[in-house]
Parts: sequence; structure tokens; C-alpha cells
Amino acid sequence: MAGERELGRLQLQLLRDDLEGLLLHRAGRDRILAHPATPSSRRVDERNRGSAPRTGARTRRQGRNRRCAFRRMPRPNRRPFHSRSTPRCERPVGCASRRGGARSMSVQPTTAQLTYDRTIARQMVHRAAVAEVFVTDALQIAEKQVRVAVQLPPSHGYFGDHTGGQLDPLLLLEGARQAGIYGGHLVAIPLTDTMLISESTLVITRPDLIAAAERPIRLVITGTYGTRKPGGRRSRSGHVLQEFELDGALVGTHRLDVLVMTREQHAAVRAIVREGPAPTTAEMPDAAHRQAVAPASVGRSNPANVVLAQHACGPDGHRALVAPRFGNRSLFDHVYDHLPGAVLTEAARQLALLAVGRPDTEVVAITARFPRFAELDRPTVATTPATGPATTEIPVSFTQDGTEVTSITITVRQQQPRQGGVR
Repeated sequence: MAGERELGRLQLQLLRDDLEGLLLHRAGRDRILAHPATPSSRRVDERNRGSAPRTGARTRRQGRNRRCAFRRMPRPNRRPFHSRSTPRCERPVGCASRRGGARSMSVQPTTAQLTYDRTIARQMVHRAAVAEVFVTDALQIAEKQVRVAVQLPPSHGYFGDHTGGQLDPLLLLEGARQAGIYGGHLVAIPLTDTMLISESTLVITRPDLIAAAERPIRLVITGTYGTRKPGGRRSRSGHVLQEFELDGALVGTHRLDVLVMTREQHAAVRAIVREGPAPTTAEMPDAAHRQAVAPASVGRSNPANVVLAQHACGPDGHRALVAPRFGNRSLFDHVYDHLPGAVLTEAARQLALLAVGRPDTEVVAITARFPRFAELDRPTVATTPATGPATTEIPVSFTQDGTEVTSITITVRQQQPRQGGVR
């Protein structure tokens, strides 16, 4: 409770900082408006117009000059991510472009202009390894709408390690996460800021069209961005609504809610919540748990991709300890000070498969909430109630010291014959 109160006080302080920044911004505007145009600037205008202006025209021009000066004034702590020399809705952005990805165009961009030749810079999607980058290009088609090209690999040490023919829904989630982050940076969020996922909802609307493929899958993910609580200097929270297109067909949707913080604010929040420094994944031992579940029971072949141990089943349901391999670079691409959402989602999927009792069961929807950080130095227990033969929605709760830190619902269906898909 003390940590939550401190977190509330910190959030209040952030809002106060926003208000202070807004007041400073307005003060700067007032200083600009307080200084009329200089005589030299008036003479230049008179020469350009060919005659001396009347009093009324001079007043209008001075007002226009002041408004232009105000528009040129930068927002506090806000740097434009890329040049705004062309209209935002006509500027495609991609890996082959210069100065942050902007390419000038005189026509409205279309999906056909997206390319899949090479990936974007890994920093744009917060990845350490280039091999884990799936975004190849993007087009900003409106002020708050971005269309992103995502190429999903035909084989992968983690995402491809499955029994059954379904394309891993967590691979779709990772592609959506990268597309959402990249589009967020293009639309408004500075590259130096941190985006923390608070909620996520994935729905595969056409599982019959999405299958594990023999060649790379080319997705087009269209994201529409919105802000729920704008701040004076930063958008504290926002969301993106995404649609997945495969060969022109809508195959899924995704909503991602995020909290946006500077790195300093993120570090301050972590320090206050924990009341001290947090350990990192670099300090955690990479060793298999002695009681790790069998890989085949969760649809895996590689033991390194198993994230559950000490599985127990009883009348009340299933229970397991979250015990990932910290050397798995697909799950821990870079250093974390908490269990990332991808690891908890994988744990929820594996516990759902154990509850159903069929490792080849398809997952068609994933809904997740991350109200708290899952700390590395505390046991994380995953539980789900008992299921029946007709159960399709399996809620999984993650607790630390009796407090829920994450809740994820896995929606499943039994394997069915496919009508088509990418092969």
C-alpha cells in the first residue's frame, strides 16, 4: 500500500510538471505577442507588396506575423521526429529513406508502395537483435494513422517451435507490438521515451487463413492512434487500434493500450514501487528448473521454450510456477528489470494448453491486463480454474505474494481442417 501511495504521488507530480510546462509555454507565447513587428520587417513587406500598406492592413499583417511566430515556437521538451516539409498524410516513411524515414511524395500513398526488402532500424521497435525485427516499411496515411509492412519468418527458434499447423498467435502479437511502437514514434512519441503496455487484446478473425507457412508471411497492419489523457508536454497514455491484412483479407484485430514515460520517469516509478533498485535479467541464472513441465505437454519441442514448472492439477484448477530460461534471447531480447509481457503471455498460453489437455489446441484470442510489474526476485504463480470439455475462454491469473500482477484470458478452439492460407 505504501508503494501504491507513493506511485499516486508521483503521478500527481507528473501532472504538475505538465501544468508547469504548459504555463511556461504560454508565457513564451505571450512574450512573442508582446513584441510587434520591427520597422525593418515592415519595410520588407512594403517593398514586396509594391506600396505602403494602410493602417488596417498593417494591423492584420502584424497579427499574422505574431501567429506565425507562435506556430514556429517549439513545444517544451518536444522534438519533431522527422521533417514536416510535406503534408503528413502524403509522407510515407520506411527503412530506405533518410532523416528519420521521410520520403517526399506528391500523391496519396497506397499499400502497394510498401516494401518488404529489408527491416527497419532495430532501435525503432526497441529490439537489440536485428534478427528479431519484423517491420520492413511504413506509410503514414493520415495524421494519426499508419500502415506498416510486417514480414513474419517461416521458421524461428521460438515462434516456430510448435506442434500443429497454426501460425503462432504470439508471433502476431510481436509483429503488432513492433508495428504499434514504430507507428507511435512516427506519429507523436519521441524515440527516447518508454512505452509500457497496460492492456492488449488480440482477436484472430480468420484462423483458417493463417497457418504456419513455407515462405515468409507478408502482413499489412493498419494502426489508428488515439490519446486518452494528454499532458502538457507528453501524452501520458494512449492506444492504437490495429487491423491485420493478409493478401487483402482482414484476418485479425488488435488493441494496444500503453503508458508513455521518459526514461527518468520510468526509473523513478520503479524505484518508488520497489523502494530500492530492481535486479535485472542479466543477473538471473540461466538454468532449467528441475520440475519444468514436459515440452510436449505444452506443444513445444525445445525445453528452452518452456516457461512453467511445478505444475499441479486439482479440483480447483491448475497451478504452475513461472520459470523461464533467461538465456532465451527471443523472450529476453534485451535486459529487463521485470518479467516482460511476452513471457507472461507465453506462460498463460502454456497453462491454458495444460488445462485443456491437448497441446495442439488453437488459440484464437488473447486478452491481457498488466496493472503491475512482475518482479524478477519474487515467485510468480499462474493459476486457472478447472475447465470443462466445452470451455473456450481460459482466464489465467498471475500473483506475487498473493497480489495479482497480471491477468490474461486465452480463447481456444479445437483443431479444424483448414480451407486455405499461406503455404
